[in-house]
Amino acid sequence: MSTRTSRVSKTISAFRKDGILRPFRLLSQDLHNFSTRYISDWTVFNQLVFASAVYVFFTNILPGLTFASDLYVLTGENWGAIEVIFSTGLCGVIFSLFSIQPLTILGVTGPFSVLAENIYTLCNDSFGIDFLQFMAWSLIHAGWMHVFLAIFNAHDWTMLYVTEFSCEIFSLLNSIIYFHKAVQELERAHANLDLASFLCAIIGAVGTFELALFLTYAERWPPILHRYVRLGLREYAAAISIIFFIGIPYAGELHQLDKDRLYTSSQAFRPTKPGREHFYVRFWELPVGWVFAALVPGAIITILFFFDHEISGIICTINRYGVRKPTGYAQDIVLLGLTTALCGILGIPPSNGPSYWHIHGYTLFQILATVVVFVVTLTKGGPAFPVLIILLVPFRLLAMGRIWNKDVLRYVDRWACRDGCPEGNVDDRQLGMNEMSDDGFPVDHRTRSGEDSEVEKGTGIDKSQIPS
Repeated sequence: MSTRTSRVSKTISAFRKDGILRPFRLLSQDLHNFSTRYISDWTVFNQLVFASAVYVFFTNILPGLTFASDLYVLTGENWGAIEVIFSTGLCGVIFSLFSIQPLTILGVTGPFSVLAENIYTLCNDSFGIDFLQFMAWSLIHAGWMHVFLAIFNAHDWTMLYVTEFSCEIFSLLNSIIYFHKAVQELERAHANLDLASFLCAIIGAVGTFELALFLTYAERWPPILHRYVRLGLREYAAAISIIFFIGIPYAGELHQLDKDRLYTSSQAFRPTKPGREHFYVRFWELPVGWVFAALVPGAIITILFFFDHEISGIICTINRYGVRKPTGYAQDIVLLGLTTALCGILGIPPSNGPSYWHIHGYTLFQILATVVVFVVTLTKGGPAFPVLIILLVPFRLLAMGRIWNKDVLRYVDRWACRDGCPEGNVDDRQLGMNEMSDDGFPVDHRTRSGEDSEVEKGTGIDKSQIPS
């Protein structure tokens, strides 16, 4: 009886003023932060902002066009280049005007493309229903689920145990999907073009990457060029490389080679699919049973988008980047939900935030995880990968504690986790973690990589026993 009473008490306390499930708690904070910082977002401008905008434009639009080619083939011509560009531009404008999260970059991502292809196959081959109507309801369901998560402060209780390793392995998933899609495009070029044109396509693909990588290190070159010239080459490396290798196939005799181009409508701003007249979907015509069936892919899209966007936000605002403005996870999740539903109604693929990160961590785990990610990515289970990451949380909390002792895990977590560690939140309170600073924030006495806390010194951890 006492156990049940304790559980009820904890549940009730979660909905109190400062409780983790208090409705609109994070949203109200985000709206306050948004109102105080909005003007300064538009009054600060320098050359680096322009360079970043050019870089983001090219690095965002080109992967989208790659997925557009794939989506055009695998969704029965329902989605093509115009839908991807429309989605990227529309969602980008909405987020630039109303988003609080710094450095939010939106685009049609690989995991969703894989999911959309599978949904089209089911709708066309198994269900016998309209793909765009079913996808519209899936995205509408995903939209209200995002809003629901934001209202109940999902960032606080879902990202509690997200470590840098989680960010890195999810970024690895995206990277493998990008690479796999590029290989698929080259396979299509090999099937559709003659050998000379195919070899030219390979040179363009590899050359674009190599030139961009080469120019990225221009600032470190010997001073054969002025420093500002080298700085400009570094900042505009991607744009220079892309423009150069787009122009090369049209130079000299190369312009005579066949080229595999994206299909676009011959009429101005019209949907890709012939016979589709408008950018909206008659979603209300879908039978009621399939409306409820769309809850399943809607939930999968919600998990995929929520995890992807949260991880991207964490990466972009990590301490090493020195971001001083307040974050706003809840408000951005609401925006993401609204734009997702809007894209469904318009019949275009939704945009969400991609991840960026280099790879390091538990060496053995990462080698194993790399194999698992690559295998999963090449199957129809690729879009469900965030679910696998979520399932690793109980493994970390329940199983790893039986393999390594708490002190070792505490040390490794302090190196791997973002601002804290899963190991022993209660222990933190016992160590005085609830002490408040002059600014009203909790004082964190924990250390980061390469530093030993007093707790570690007192426990006498043998660092040679700590996994690398």
